[in-house]
Amino acid sequence: MQREVLAERKRILGAEHRDTLAVANNLADSLARQGKYAEAEDMQREVLPVIKRVLGAEDPNTHAIATNLATSLSYQGKYADAEEIEREVLALKKRELGTEHPDTLITAGNLALSISFQEKHAEAEQIQREVLAVMTRVLGAEHPDTLIAASNLAYCLQLPEQRKHTEECVQGATGKAGRG
Repeated sequence: MQREVLAERKRILGAEHRDTLAVANNLADSLARQGKYAEAEDMQREVLPVIKRVLGAEDPNTHAIATNLATSLSYQGKYADAEEIEREVLALKKRELGTEHPDTLITAGNLALSISFQEKHAEAEQIQREVLAVMTRVLGAEHPDTLIAASNLAYCLQLPEQRKHTEECVQGATGKAGRG
């Protein structure tokens, strides 16, 4: 149904209309939720430069598509590509929202995971410790995002063989890699 709506929006409004881009993003999100990460990635890569040009790099919708692209890449094991995008989005969010905004902290946590998945655990641990400390102070120790940050830090601290076991358990339970 979303494919049909997208085709109609392109025909009626044009490929670069804000509403058309929103439908394309929703379709990409639906594909990712079905585990079709490569197809979602293709669509996100198509939409991202257009939405950057139409709405600007600072627009929250641009951030959302870039973040979703990084997630699709990560679920495919393309951690270095995900890291690159997450660093860009994090820099924008820090500048626009501040370093203690929950969205900024979640992006930093996702970046830490992408770094950790590349076996750069010391850097990932440092970032994740900072995220957890700020989230605990700003959101409280029992906030769901704080608990995810604590879990992600625990993952960074595991020995390599434990991380492999954790990834296998998470993938078996959810069909996805372990991202918060």
